[in-house]
Amino acid sequence: FVYAGVRVADGALQQVQVGGDYFQSRAGQAAVQGQLRGCAIDGTLIGRAINDVYRDPRHVIEGLRHMDSLRAVILSAAEQASAHA
Repeated sequence: FVYAGVRVADGALQQVQVGGDYFQSRAGQAAVQGQLRGCAIDGTLIGRAINDVYRDPRHVIEGLRHMDSLRAVILSAAEQASAHA
């Protein structure tokens, strides 16, 4: 499983924390958090940012069947946070 906690402001991600029962390198986690900071709450843009990070072989992620699950939980958390902001 995968979960995400986000902070949003002005329609953009300000902070992203993800976790679950998978493994990712610390460098990958830091890179994805940095890449998503300031990203608009848009599934396509979030997916592109995630793909850009994990395309780099230095950023290891294992245990996810579909990378889209990471995008989906971040987008869902962002939409919920935005609705309550």
